[in-house]
Amino acid sequence: MRMHDPRQYLAARGFHENCVIECSVCPKTFLAKDGVAFPAQNNGEPIMGYFCSEVCYLAAIPVEICFRA
Repeated sequence: MRMHDPRQYLAARGFHENCVIECSVCPKTFLAKDGVAFPAQNNGEPIMGYFCSEVCYLAAIPVEICFRA
């Protein structure tokens, strides 16, 4: 199992790995087992962000919170 595998989060919420979900960044739909999931908070409430690829996940990170290398 790879890091941040959506299947572990979906199972806890009663979904299966073959459900079709939409990316949080782009309008692409994908199977949950093929994407990436990351827990987050929105106004203090826990949410789950689903992304079709690591590229979309990185695009969702605000530049202000990134450190300089």
